[in-house]
Amino acid sequence: MTSLLLLLVACNGQACVPVPPIDDPTDDDGSSGDSGQTSEDTGDTGPVDTGPPPPCDQPEVEPNNPYTQATELQLEKWACGTFSDEDDIAEIYTFENPEAGWLRVWARAFEIGSVADITVSLSSSDGPYGASRLSNPDSTDAELVFPVDDDYEFYVTLSEQYTRYGVGYRWELMASMVKPPTEWDVEEGDTTTNDTMSGAQMLENHQRVLGIMDSTIDLDWYAIELPDERVDITIDIDAWYLGSPADVRVELYKPDGTYFRGDSYSNESGYSDLDPYLTASPNAGGAWGIKILPEVDGNGNSEGGGGAAFWYVVDVSWEATE
Repeated sequence: MTSLLLLLVACNGQACVPVPPIDDPTDDDGSSGDSGQTSEDTGDTGPVDTGPPPPCDQPEVEPNNPYTQATELQLEKWACGTFSDEDDIAEIYTFENPEAGWLRVWARAFEIGSVADITVSLSSSDGPYGASRLSNPDSTDAELVFPVDDDYEFYVTLSEQYTRYGVGYRWELMASMVKPPTEWDVEEGDTTTNDTMSGAQMLENHQRVLGIMDSTIDLDWYAIELPDERVDITIDIDAWYLGSPADVRVELYKPDGTYFRGDSYSNESGYSDLDPYLTASPNAGGAWGIKILPEVDGNGNSEGGGGAAFWYVVDVSWEATE
């Protein structure tokens, strides 16, 4: 409709002023006029994705092998993928931890219904950390938990232990900063070096110590002062089942330095070579020695590993036998 050809006048007590005519916004057909938007300008940000949601926060992007093509892994978010063929049986990711603390790298397969048997290998490009972790005896998932003393750049290699692949070989991976998995009272070497029995670190009853297997040939000695009566001793180690890559054994020595007994079996699971639990009932007083060392094979060769990530906590207690 064309504008009304009228000159309206607005007046107040002082004067009257002309008011320009106003177009009627209604067209002849009764519909609203042009809104200023075309059919292509509707204010939408773009087409709506109606496809299925991504399988995780960070779906696998190929290629991510070798290290020069490693994919950045965001902390606290799941990455996921599949060992899809014979050329895709290892995935490499990189990330940085923001600060000192405890780091957890967790790869899962069994938990999500996958038949993959996971191995995780980790190394810091600018620090002393390096470790690998096979699946646990009761799961095909793999987890590494260890303390870091600063921020570092890490590379994580995720692989299928038996180089298998296919649709059913899915995996998920996450790295995150976490709370310590257990508690302790003192740390190894707070007061002395402890590489020999003569330099053993003295422990009190019911004391828990955080130690590090610095190398594959490291020996950590502790000592306990026992009374001149028969006592029951318990030496319990937490490591592997809390995410440490360390596989250690423990041995008990008499005050004169002769071997008394050792044990590398886990009290929790019964599996050999994991988190030893030793009990003994000596009946002589004095400073008894406790030696913790990497596990060895049948030929005496070290197979328990060692390095800055190979931590353990030993809990030592004793009481008089009734």
